Amino acid sequence: MILRAPAFALIAALSAFSVAASAQSAPPQDSEHEASRKYPMTAADFQKLVGERIEQHRARMESHISSKQLPADKAEELRARFKAAVAQVNAKVDEVCADGTVTLAEAQEVHELARSLLHHHHASGGRAQH
Repeated sequence: MILRAPAFALIAALSAFSVAASAQSAPPQDSEHEASRKYPMTAADFQKLVGERIEQHRARMESHISSKQLPADKAEELRARFKAAVAQVNAKVDEVCADGTVTLAEAQEVHELARSLLHHHHASGGRAQH
């Protein structure tokens, strides 16, 4: 019984040491997601990213419409607001892509505009404003 406590302490110490050593020796790896968003970025790559995000939002909106079984008039109103927001985001994207490259600051401007237009529920602390 006396031998078990020191043996357990030794095993715990060795495992803690091996976890710490592996954490120090492993170099930080960029994920594929982070690697695809290095700035400055070409305008074509940025437009592609924004287009993909818009389609993800469109799919989410359509999913929301069908899952909530919104009436046709409300669904059309939601689609019209989305279309207007996408037009504003695309105009901003065209503006920042005019020189052929997009900096991190320019991408953040587009992000903030899109967030303010497409994520109406963030303004009220997480509750949707209907």
